Amino acid sequence: MAAYDEFAIKYDTEKLKQLVTENNKNYFFFACVNEKPIGFISFYECFTLYHAEKGLYVAGAFIEADYRGNGYGKKLFEFTANFAKENHYAYLNWIVEYSNQKAFNFYKSLNAQISDRWAYVRLNT
Repeated sequence: MAAYDEFAIKYDTEKLKQLVTENNKNYFFFACVNEKPIGFISFYECFTLYHAEKGLYVAGAFIEADYRGNGYGKKLFEFTANFAKENHYAYLNWIVEYSNQKAFNFYKSLNAQISDRWAYVRLNT
C-alpha cells in the first residue's frame, strides 16, 4: 500500500475528480471511520492479452498512519476483490517497491502472488 513513508502522496483534488468521473472504468473507494475518510484505494480496468481476461489495476492504496495495523487495509482490499469478482474481473494487479518489506508481508497475508519473474517497466512520454 502507499503507506511507504519514503514517498509523499501529492494530488490535485480537482484533477483526481476529473479522472474518476470522465471514464466510468476508473474507481475510487474510501475507508472511513465514523464517516471520516482514513484511507482509499484507486483502480481502473485493464486486460491481459496472454489470457484474454479483464482485470483491475490498483493505481494506489493508502491508510493514514494512525489507522494502520487495525485491518482497514485488509478490509479495503477484500472489498475491492469482492467488487472485482461480482463484476467479472479475473484479477487485481499492482506494483510494490522491492525494499518495502512491510507491504510485501501485508500482500502475502492477502494471499497475493508476488512475481519474481516480472518487473514493472515504464516509458515516460
